[in-house]
Amino acid sequence: MPGARDKKDPHQLHKPDGVWLTKGVRTRRMIPLIRMFFVVGSAFAVAACSSEPVLELSVGAREGKTLYDANGCASCHGSNGSGGVGPILAGIAGTNVAVSDGSLVIADRAYLVESILLPQAQLVDGYNIKMPQNQLTAEQADLVAQFIEELVIP
Repeated sequence: MPGARDKKDPHQLHKPDGVWLTKGVRTRRMIPLIRMFFVVGSAFAVAACSSEPVLELSVGAREGKTLYDANGCASCHGSNGSGGVGPILAGIAGTNVAVSDGSLVIADRAYLVESILLPQAQLVDGYNIKMPQNQLTAEQADLVAQFIEELVIP
């Protein structure tokens, strides 16, 4: 008899409208909802576990960050200056930097701009990889230097 329930069949479920369904049908209807919860939950987990700090940057530094990212600087120096095959940039502004000729230089704005425009002029000691030449203008290099000045040590 259609719609009749076999009391011995544990795989049938009752819907509020009086129609009996099997568990398989109900489960298939829940899959999109389960997927949505998984995706949303994963997004929150990734955001909460991000190791990169959120930077509060001035307008000029944000423009510098855009140039920094667009010109591939992050591939060697890290997305927030945390380092990699290139020197760490976070916290470098205003400090003494040992260069390959054995001298110390202060990482002020002029040094940062020169290092961006003429990457081979004063190599940081201990880094044998040479920074590639870029096509940034002096104004753009100044914006990137402003971004570097505002980087904090993670």
